[in-house]
Amino acid sequence: MAGCAQRNAIPAKIEIQNKAGNLLPPEKCDPSTLGDLPDAERSALFALSQWCGGKLTSFLQLDLEQTSELLKILHQQECFFAANSPEITIPWDSGGLKGVTEYLGHEKNKPPASPKPRIREIEGGEEGLPDASIPDKPDYKGPPIEVEGSTEYLRIILPGSQHPGYAQVLSLMRKWNFMRDRSHRHWWWLRDPSKVLDFIASHQEDLELDHDAVFTDNYRKRVASIEKAVFRTEATETGENAAVRTWIEAGDTPTETIEQALATGRNHFKHGEKTFLITPELKEKAARVQRRASGQADAPLLARSSHPVTRFQSLSLESFLSEEDPRFRPPEQWKKRAIALGNLSSLPTPKMMDGLEKTLRPYQIMGVGWMTHLFDNGLGGILADEMGLGKTLQSLAFLSVLRKRGGPAGTSLVICPATLVENWKREALRFLPSFSVYAHHGSNRSNSPSFLGKFDLVITSYGTLVRDLELFRDFPLLCVIGDEAQHLKNRRTQNAKAAAALISEGRMLLTGTPIENSASDLLALLEFLLPGAHPSLPSAARGEERIWYERLIIQEGAPYILRRTKVEVAPELPQKIEQVLYLDLNEDQRELYEQTRRSAEWELDQLASSGSDAGVMRMKTLTQLLRLRQICCDPRLIDAEFDPIRSCKLRAFRELLYNCLENGHRMLVFSQFRKVLKLLESELQASSLSYCYLDGTSTDRMAQVDRFQENDSIPVFLISLKAGGTGLNLTGADVVLHFDPWWNPAAESQATDRAHRIGQNRTVNVYKMITCGTVEEKVLQLQDGKRKLLEQVFEEAEASNLSLSVGDLRELI
Repeated sequence: MAGCAQRNAIPAKIEIQNKAGNLLPPEKCDPSTLGDLPDAERSALFALSQWCGGKLTSFLQLDLEQTSELLKILHQQECFFAANSPEITIPWDSGGLKGVTEYLGHEKNKPPASPKPRIREIEGGEEGLPDASIPDKPDYKGPPIEVEGSTEYLRIILPGSQHPGYAQVLSLMRKWNFMRDRSHRHWWWLRDPSKVLDFIASHQEDLELDHDAVFTDNYRKRVASIEKAVFRTEATETGENAAVRTWIEAGDTPTETIEQALATGRNHFKHGEKTFLITPELKEKAARVQRRASGQADAPLLARSSHPVTRFQSLSLESFLSEEDPRFRPPEQWKKRAIALGNLSSLPTPKMMDGLEKTLRPYQIMGVGWMTHLFDNGLGGILADEMGLGKTLQSLAFLSVLRKRGGPAGTSLVICPATLVENWKREALRFLPSFSVYAHHGSNRSNSPSFLGKFDLVITSYGTLVRDLELFRDFPLLCVIGDEAQHLKNRRTQNAKAAAALISEGRMLLTGTPIENSASDLLALLEFLLPGAHPSLPSAARGEERIWYERLIIQEGAPYILRRTKVEVAPELPQKIEQVLYLDLNEDQRELYEQTRRSAEWELDQLASSGSDAGVMRMKTLTQLLRLRQICCDPRLIDAEFDPIRSCKLRAFRELLYNCLENGHRMLVFSQFRKVLKLLESELQASSLSYCYLDGTSTDRMAQVDRFQENDSIPVFLISLKAGGTGLNLTGADVVLHFDPWWNPAAESQATDRAHRIGQNRTVNVYKMITCGTVEEKVLQLQDGKRKLLEQVFEEAEASNLSLSVGDLRELI
C-alpha cells in the first residue's frame, strides 16, 4: 500500500456478490438488480462508475483522493479485501480502514452525513444507480458555468443547483480537490499548477461541450501556449516484412520525457518553454492501438512502440487503424489485398478448365476468385457458404484454376469424412472430365508418393490421412482442401495434427459452421490455414481478458471467412418453412418420464453429496439426459415392452407421413438414434411402404441416395443425423422431419439443407418434433444461444463460450 500511495495509483478490482453468494464482475450484472443495494453501496457504485468514465468495469486505478472518497462512502462496511488475502475482509479501527487510511494523507474517514443519493428511473420503471448527469431543468435560463485562470490556477463559477450540470460538475470539482471560496459561495479554486494542467487535459472539452461552460478571454490568452500531444500510427511493408509503428508526438520532446509522464499518471509535461497535454482520449486510443497491434490484452502504454505484422493480420488491422486514425495511410500491398476482398465483384474471373465458368453461377465465380486471390497472396480461407450453395463445385473450379496455370507441384489433396469420398470423386469426374482423380481410401490405397503424383486430384478421408501420414508427410502438394472442417476444430486430435503436417502451397477449408461452441473452434481452423500467423488464446486468460482475446480471434479471422446465404445469392430458391410440432406426452409416457427424472435427480444428488469429481458427475448426468431424451422419442428405447400406441411422436409421425402421401410429398426423416430409425423402419415395413435407409453402418451410401433421387415412388428416406447430415444432394424430397432435437442447431440446419439446396424447385417444409415440458424443450432454448453465436462470427462480433457445465446439464434435467 505504501508504494501505491507514493505513486498516487491504487489498483482496485470490483466484484458484486449476488443473492446466491456468487461473485460477479460488474459488467455481467443486471443493472436493474443494483437498485436493491443499500444506499451506501449504491452511492459507491455510482462514484466508481464516474471514475470509470460512466460505465463500471472490473479493474480500475484509483488515486488517493478517489480512495479517500470511497472509504467515506463505505465507512465501516465489511467489503474491502487485500489482493494477497482475498478471503479476509480488511478490518476498520478508530483510524479508519486498517493498513489503508494511514497512507492517504487526509483526515480520518468519517461517515458522510445522511447520504441521499438521487435515484433516476430507467427504462421499464426500474431503479438504477444514482445519476447526477440527468438534467433536472432542461429549459434552464440562468447564468452559465464560467472558467477563469491560467496554467497556474483555475477558478470555476458554478451557479446554483438549478443549473442542469450542477451535480456532475460539483462532483468533478470535489474529485479534483477544488476549494470553495469563503467570500463567494459559487466560486471554486484549484491552485496546484500540476493538477491544473491535468484537469485542463482531462475535462476542458467536457465542460465546454457537455455543460456549455464559458471560458474567459483572459483564460484563453493565458493558456494559448499550451499544445496537445498527438498520437501517430504508421505501417510499412517490405517484401515479407511488415510492421506497425506508433508514437506520441509533442514537438521535439524526447521520448523519455513522455514516458515519464505516462509512467507517473500525469496528463501533462513540459519541454523547454512549451507545455503539452496528454488527453485521456489520446491515452485510450494509444492503449487500444498498441494492444491491438501487439495482440496482447495487457500491453503497456508506451510513448513509442513497434510491432511486427504478418500478412494475415494486415487486413483486419488496416480496417481497425483506419477507424482509429483517419490520417492513417496503409501500404499499397495492404490496400490491394483489402480492396479486392472488400469488393468481390472487382476480382477478375479466373481461367478455369473444361469451360467450367459457363456452369457456375455469378456468386460461385466470385467464390472461385476469392479463393484464387487468397492463394496468390499466400493466404488461406474458409468458404462458409450456407449448405446447398455449391461449396464443392466452387472448390473444384478453384483447383482447376491452379492446375491450368501449372507449377512445381501439380497434385492437390481433398480431405473429407469417409462418407463423402465417393461423392467428391463423382463431382470431380462430372465437372472436370479432363482431371485425373484418385480416391485414396479403403482397400484402394497406394503406398507410393510417385503414384500419387500422377494425379491432378487425390481424395482421402481424415482417418486414412492419419493412418497413411508417412506417405503424405513429405509429398509436395499444390493445395489442400479440408471439407467439413469441423473435423479439425480440436487441435489435439490426430486429424488436426495430421492435416497440419502436410506440405502445400496453399490451404482452404469448407464448412457451414466455422464456429459451433466458442472462438476456440475458429482458432483451430486458422492454425491449419495459416501456421504461425494466427492470433493466440492464452490458456490462463479468464473473464474480460479471455473475451478480449476471443474478440481478436474473430476480428482477425473474419476477412478470411466467405459466407453467403441462399436468400442473398439464390433468391430463386423456393421458400423454406420451419415449424415446431409441440407434442404432449400421453399419461403412461409422462409417468415413465417423471419417474426416470426423479430417479436421475436422486442419483445425482447422492453422487454430489459423496464428493464425486466433476468428470464423474458430468458423465452420469449425460447418461441420465440420454435416457430422458430416449423416452421422449419412444419409450421402447428403454422399455421394449412399452405399448407403441402410447408413443406421442410415433402417432404424430404416422399422421404426418400419411398427409405427405396423400399430397404427393416426399420426406427425409432425421434422428440421432439408430434405434429410432429401426423402429420407424419396422413401421414402414408393416405398412408395405417403400423407403431408403442410411446410418453409420450403411455400406451403400451413394446407392441409397441415387435410388431415392431417381425413383419418385419412394416416399421416405430414414437417415441418421450424423451419417447423412452432410455431403448429400436429396432435392427429391420437399419435407424434412427432425424426429428429435440435437444440441447444436447447425447440425440440424445442415441436415435440412440436404433438400433445400440448388436444384430444389418446391417449397421445403421442415418439422421439428418437441415434447412439451421435457428436456427437449430446454434443448430447443439452448439451440437459440448457439445460433446467436454463429451469427456473431459472421457479423464479426464477440463470441461467448457456450460449453456446458455440470450445473448447466443438471438444469436440463
